[in-house]
Amino acid sequence: MIKFYTAKNYKSGKFILSKYKQSDFYIIAGSIAIGIVLLFVEFFSDNPSLLIMAVIMAIALSPLVLFTPSGKYFNLFTYIQTVISYQMRPKHYRWGGIIYEEIKNRDIYQEEKEEN
Repeated sequence: MIKFYTAKNYKSGKFILSKYKQSDFYIIAGSIAIGIVLLFVEFFSDNPSLLIMAVIMAIALSPLVLFTPSGKYFNLFTYIQTVISYQMRPKHYRWGGIIYEEIKNRDIYQEEKEEN
């Protein structure tokens, strides 16, 4: 059975443009707005650099890559959130191994018992 991770409001039609949650859209819009402001600042500076402008555009448009739909998960941002929450969650493991001291003591006890 294949499990898919989607948003809680997947069936209720509360997505913007049918694929973005409201928080996703705010992050995308904010990064694009900040990128546009930085581009204008760089463009109207004394000596604008194309390299800096390309880096600013890459940073501003990177959320579009993060929020594109991807296979099993709703989008890459959801996958990253899932991985981070799994890594940050405290993990407790039950001991299921063999304690060799107990086996050694048991063998010695059985040898003593057999001798008597």
